[in-house]
Amino acid sequence: PICIGWTGSVSTVKHFRLLLSVFRKLKYKYANKICFRLICDKKTLIEEEWIEKVSWNANDEVQQLNQLDIGVMPLPPDEWSKGKCGFKAIQYMSLEIPVVLSAVGVNTEIVRHGINGFLASSQQDWFKFLSMLIDSKELRIKIGEAARKTIVAKYSLQSQLPVLISNLRALTS
Repeated sequence: PICIGWTGSVSTVKHFRLLLSVFRKLKYKYANKICFRLICDKKTLIEEEWIEKVSWNANDEVQQLNQLDIGVMPLPPDEWSKGKCGFKAIQYMSLEIPVVLSAVGVNTEIVRHGINGFLASSQQDWFKFLSMLIDSKELRIKIGEAARKTIVAKYSLQSQLPVLISNLRALTS
């Protein structure tokens, strides 16, 4: 099955919950063609039996993420979310995992909608973009490859080291 997943801490599981109604509709539409995985640092109280709960572990975090076919990052449109970094998106994208993210804060800078990921502003958007990715392996590959290129070009150590060195030199001049 195509695995849709989320990773995060117990303090942000409330954001994962924002998509439960969308996940239910997707489960109804696609049945056993899809699965859902929640990777979290502590046991969560998500009661849906059809959502696989995985304990986050630093030693195999990349292996856990590599089991995802689609990564999600739902956020509410509040001030806290607007200031949140896009680390979850960067993690997924660095592994060529196509993403659907809330169109909030830095997510709108990281993702070029329809090019290297999708930005959702409503429950209908989430359903539409996740369905598109579920329905097309080619689209998942295309978006995933573009996502990886974005991360290498803008967020990798290789791309940021010259910036850091330049800033440090400016401070010592």
